[in-house]
Amino acid sequence: MSSMDRPVSYRRRHRRVEPVRPALSPLGFAATAAVFLVAVSGTAETTLVTISLACVYAIAALGLTVVFGLAGMLSLAQAAVMAVGGYTVALIAGDELGPLPTLLLAIVAGAAVSGLSGVIGTRAKSHYFVLATLALAEGVRLLVVNESSVTGGSNGHPVAATSLLGLRLVDPYLFIQLAIPVVAVCAYLVHCLRKSRFGLSLKAAASDEYMAKAAGVAINRARILATVVSGAFAGLAGALMAMLNGYIGPQDFGLGAAVLLLLIVVFGGASSSIGTVVAALVLTYASHGMLDLAEASGLVYGLATLLLLLLLPGGVAGVGRAAARRIGGLRNAREES
Repeated sequence: MSSMDRPVSYRRRHRRVEPVRPALSPLGFAATAAVFLVAVSGTAETTLVTISLACVYAIAALGLTVVFGLAGMLSLAQAAVMAVGGYTVALIAGDELGPLPTLLLAIVAGAAVSGLSGVIGTRAKSHYFVLATLALAEGVRLLVVNESSVTGGSNGHPVAATSLLGLRLVDPYLFIQLAIPVVAVCAYLVHCLRKSRFGLSLKAAASDEYMAKAAGVAINRARILATVVSGAFAGLAGALMAMLNGYIGPQDFGLGAAVLLLLIVVFGGASSSIGTVVAALVLTYASHGMLDLAEASGLVYGLATLLLLLLLPGGVAGVGRAAARRIGGLRNAREES
């Protein structure tokens, strides 16, 4: 008996439950960005600054999901690559070069430096790669601090006021008008990358390296490209942070920033672009919005992060998938009745 000859009641009972999925399309990302832009209008300036930083960290964390979430390579150099992008803007901003070429140079610089960690990743495995990226991050920090004649050393370097598309980026609200669409575009690009052949190759290499090689996957090339893409996102994020603050210093890109980016990816779900953006908002507010707690802020932030990771081991994305399965099951049960 064919499936078409079976009674309707049989087909309903054996119908596969399809989960409810969000609109992961260009229109869906654009609509989400537009709604958020409207929602932040009229917000206090301190909150706008926190949201601006969250947008910057979201872009860098989206890049980290490519290396960590897809390729399975834990990197602690993402914040240092942000510093590369930020100092690129600081050193050439105000010259005859316009803001858009400056951003492109920051992206290229970030991709080039991050590509070094990819070359290391083809030779070092597991925790050795983590130590190598930590060494790369420390090398960038020492270079910034010691070359004070160029970078300003520990005192930092001022960044000339920049206007992009008619928006003065030192104004938090005007910065958000640019940053939110950029975050939406980056999230959609990472989502498409995850579904592409390149993303599937990275997942295969992360799951079983030897099986991936047997299937013809060029693992070394894929890993290097993953770090290059991740570095491009980090370079863009660092450049935007420099333009927002009008200043850049080594204290903004230390180990604390690297750990924060890693927590954003873990809390958001390493396999979800939307979860990463939501986690960036939550954890950036937790780390910067609670500074009025003075000395207790670090303790409160650490405990809150620990509880979130214990209660939500799959991150925000895991909660969304569980809710989608639940809704799909209820819908199927209603149709059967």
